[in-house]
Amino acid sequence: YYFIVQTNAVPGHEQEFSDWYTDEHLDEALAVPGIVAARRFELAGVRTLPEGLEKPFRFLTIYEIDGDFRDAFAALNKARERWRLSPY
Repeated sequence: YYFIVQTNAVPGHEQEFSDWYTDEHLDEALAVPGIVAARRFELAGVRTLPEGLEKPFRFLTIYEIDGDFRDAFAALNKARERWRLSPY
């Protein structure tokens, strides 16, 4: 299974957000039983969007889950109680 997360940083704090995500958050997520891999992506650029469309998410992370996804999500939700979330 794959768990896909789309995020944006607080404007002007993209580097701090990326540092936190890469240096802290990914290690926490990969320590959760069932989450076996993760890949991060950053949107390289956006053309002008048609009126009425929201700006897309800039960051994307794909987590790979091995085994029963319900067990992995239960473990993930429990682990999240201990995590320091990014202020960015």
